[in-house]
Amino acid sequence: DGKGIFPIACTGPRDQHSLLQYFAQGPQANAHLFTYLEEKTNHENHKLDLWQKLPTLKNYQNVSLEKLNHALFNGTFKSLKERGEPTHQLILKDSLPEIGSLMFSLMVTTFTVATNWGINAFDQPGVERSKEIARQELKS
Repeated sequence: DGKGIFPIACTGPRDQHSLLQYFAQGPQANAHLFTYLEEKTNHENHKLDLWQKLPTLKNYQNVSLEKLNHALFNGTFKSLKERGEPTHQLILKDSLPEIGSLMFSLMVTTFTVATNWGINAFDQPGVERSKEIARQELKS
């Protein structure tokens, strides 16, 4: 029936030029959940030394990687929020229980949304053929 949820995991600056471009100027049919893992360690000593190879980065030679990543996180979050799409952020501490809780919460959310839309979250006919092939390969 053409209905479904299409979760996409994007990783920071790596995905900015592909997926962010789509989110920023594509169809407004997305909801965004940004997660940011605050690290316990201090990365102030990890300065950008790429400016020696890329002169355009010279203005950032005294910026830590942590500060750069956080600025890019905020820039991406705010630019999509300005567009008017549902955009939320969740700041995590450096802890496995918090990450496990997040994973569980997202699974329950997916199930709840699918149920409200009349979709069986456990019936994925588009995935079944790949499972059949995998089962056949495991038998041999």
